[in-house]
Amino acid sequence: MAGTARKSTGSKKKAMKSVRAKIATKKAAKKPVPIDPTKHYVVEKIGPIYLTWGKRRKKNKKGKIVKEYYLKDSKKHLVWVKWRDVFEDEKAQGKFDQVDWSAEPQDCFPTSVKDVIKSVMADKVVWPWPSKDDESYEDRRAILISQGYKEWQQKGGKKKPNWDIQDAIEPMTGSSEAESGDNEDTSTGTDEPEEEEENDEV
Repeated sequence: MAGTARKSTGSKKKAMKSVRAKIATKKAAKKPVPIDPTKHYVVEKIGPIYLTWGKRRKKNKKGKIVKEYYLKDSKKHLVWVKWRDVFEDEKAQGKFDQVDWSAEPQDCFPTSVKDVIKSVMADKVVWPWPSKDDESYEDRRAILISQGYKEWQQKGGKKKPNWDIQDAIEPMTGSSEAESGDNEDTSTGTDEPEEEEENDEV
């Protein structure tokens, strides 16, 4: 799939960051080339969804306050993009010097790609899937399965890659009544998404 889209700059001022994925080859460090947030870069391929999670405090059936994870609105989920050229910005130096995948906010894509993004969201294929290392991973997997999400699988039955994620978005505790529709929520804090970046092919 060819096309163009804007790359996230990774600025702390932005509400959403991109997530990048790593390729394992090593090259000599180059002078960083800043990402231009107004420029459209060439998209080689659109990948699966990168989910954004929230967490809240809620009373369980026994009246005890417990932590609960929930999926944020689908408009807040990111979409994996493989770029034609690797990242060369300051954050791409060192361990992440061969990154050509990133998870981008849906509003980064031009109108010409919107149908592809809608199709990706409708397919509900996700990477990364919650793992045993993630907090409440069984509950999170149950949520995904109940809502029809599927784990991304590498083609050809190959062994699952162990990719590193740069600036992964961590679930934020916040008031989520509007998103969840749950009136027993006793959340505190803010619910602003963080940015993320990954380094591997999806």
